[in-house]
Amino acid sequence: MNPIADQYIAGLKQAYFDHHGGEAWDHFEKIKHGLSDTNIQELKRIYPEIPDALISLLEYADGTYRRQYAGERMTFYFLGSDVEEYPYYLLPSDKIIENRNLAVKFYAGYINREYEEVEIDNRIAERADALNWLHFSDCMNGGGSSQLFIDFSPSEKRDLWPDRTVPA
Repeated sequence: MNPIADQYIAGLKQAYFDHHGGEAWDHFEKIKHGLSDTNIQELKRIYPEIPDALISLLEYADGTYRRQYAGERMTFYFLGSDVEEYPYYLLPSDKIIENRNLAVKFYAGYINREYEEVEIDNRIAERADALNWLHFSDCMNGGGSSQLFIDFSPSEKRDLWPDRTVPA
């Protein structure tokens, strides 16, 4: 397993136990399973730059949102949030594959800067047809605009660290 994913899972498990969720964690660990080799290959084909840490998280548990494990429909908070009461779920690999064009479908008008009243960060590509975003998580509120993506197609104008000097 990827060391980042391994450390994250260990910390998450500890947080569950520290907050009286040990029984829920133990149950989840008994019934969950990881993604299939077929889905690993498909994700790597669609997203050649997919982080090893994300693959490792999916190998540990192939999704935590309304996921069927051992005949039981599971919903399990798996990713944190800057808003404490709204944690995130990890999407299953088949949904990640299925949602590969979700950003274009729902956010094209914003990406194409069609709405003057909405400011879009310069680090985001200026054309929706150039997007290559991996949708891997939804907020516990069912997603909506609270979704997490990895952007494999950032703007060429981007200045990723405008206020920082990156050491050579």
